[in-house]
Amino acid sequence: GYHSVSDGMTSESRIIAQYSPSGGEPTFMLPMTGSGDGITVSTSSAYLDPISKSLYVVGTVYHSDGSSYTPYRALKYDMSTGEKSLIGQIDSSAENSYTTSVALGPDNRLYFGGNRSKWDADGNSETSAVWSTNTNGQDVKSIVGQGETKPDGSYLSVSPYAIGIDRYGKVYIGGYINQYNGTTGESVSATIGEY
Repeated sequence: GYHSVSDGMTSESRIIAQYSPSGGEPTFMLPMTGSGDGITVSTSSAYLDPISKSLYVVGTVYHSDGSSYTPYRALKYDMSTGEKSLIGQIDSSAENSYTTSVALGPDNRLYFGGNRSKWDADGNSETSAVWSTNTNGQDVKSIVGQGETKPDGSYLSVSPYAIGIDRYGKVYIGGYINQYNGTTGESVSATIGEY
């Protein structure tokens, strides 16, 4: 999220707040911007891998060299060392995506929820509500398509706000899900879906 931290003289924005189970004051981590490394993050969601102690942060993630901006899929933050690394550079000439959620699956792949559009020079396009990558943010695979209308008028519309993966690899989506059957005219809406 967004946390403004002030000592009475200066203030800065942090994107992660860590709380102890016993309560008390939080520890604020990860400056939103201005740490001198050119990385800026506006957080939608984060996932903590309890084994590697790595925090994967998604939302709007980019790097600036002062003259241009390069978007990325996620920021990986090592909770033990404080090291930051950008994951999955996005080619904005062929892809547009906004990520609302992230999880790490039992197959050691990252699963992203949101809206991702990809196109090629021949005009072929693909839109996904959930997609996965390797832990470097590459090898993208669409898991749940978005907005495709079949010849009979049937369609599936998915707007994920949160996703989770169980130990068997099933993907759970929380958000707005609407499925319309063009043959029967039946429409089903849900807030949780399993894929």
